[in-house]
Amino acid sequence: MSSLLSQFPIESTAGAALIGTYLAAVMYGFTILQTYQYFSRYWRKDRTYIYILVITLTILDTLALVFNIHMMWHFLIANYCNPITFLFADWSTLLSILTNAVTGIIVQAFYAYRLWILSDRKHYLASILIILFGLGALASCTVYMAYLFKFGTFLHVVRLAYLPTMYYSFSIAADALITFGITYLLLKNHSDGVRSFKTDNVIRRLIAYTLNAGAITTLCCVISLILCRALPQTYYDLLFSLPLSKLYVNSMLAFLNAREGLRKKGGSIAVNLTTSKTTSYEMDTKIQDRVNNSENRPSSPFSPFFGPSSAFKSAAA
Repeated sequence: MSSLLSQFPIESTAGAALIGTYLAAVMYGFTILQTYQYFSRYWRKDRTYIYILVITLTILDTLALVFNIHMMWHFLIANYCNPITFLFADWSTLLSILTNAVTGIIVQAFYAYRLWILSDRKHYLASILIILFGLGALASCTVYMAYLFKFGTFLHVVRLAYLPTMYYSFSIAADALITFGITYLLLKNHSDGVRSFKTDNVIRRLIAYTLNAGAITTLCCVISLILCRALPQTYYDLLFSLPLSKLYVNSMLAFLNAREGLRKKGGSIAVNLTTSKTTSYEMDTKIQDRVNNSENRPSSPFSPFFGPSSAFKSAAA
């Protein structure tokens, strides 16, 4: 038994998981802050499904942190001086894995939908690939969790190393496709339209949001993948994978909360959101009225990132 325990030293297993839980707790604070800001700014302004999406992700984020804390309590407190416990998977460990994977696919599906909207609902292949990659990551986590539940021990982790590898690989592919896809379409739509200082400023900010969010999540997945492959008998990858779901949630909340500021930066540009309660017909009417009352106002190249295809045309000063 001592030889088995020597394969799982506490510093590189429970220690890594503990630090990952600390980082996840810090990121959870940002989740609560951004959720509060969202409802403060957009209550009664967005569609109901967006409220449901935000609430669902916040609940999942809360549950993930609760499971992480219970996992550490189980290993370090409830079974103190009982090192054999580190060989067996607790229920909170299994649920933590599943919750993080579900959170990731929800956020990736949200960005896949935004990418489809940005392409004027014409290019759906990239969005389908993103969802397939996300489902692949979710399936990998589900199978991994099922194996742990069946055998109940981490002794099989080394033999199952291909499953975390698949999870991180699928996540990297989805995040990279989201980042490059949205950035490419923003630049393409902008180059096809009439450029101005205000639209240039908004485009730069949108690209910055996209690159920052995508780069952080992709980098965490890449580092986790490297650690998982290089050190398969350790849990150093948990340093980055435990806070990963929080990064997904915060990236989406940051996008939702940034809309008002981006509209102000756009000046008189009429940016209409898919999340708005106003119908597409009403949006078209308001936009047409503004166009009729304006002189030589070009179409905004970035409104597809915010609005439905029937409300793409907006006015820019």
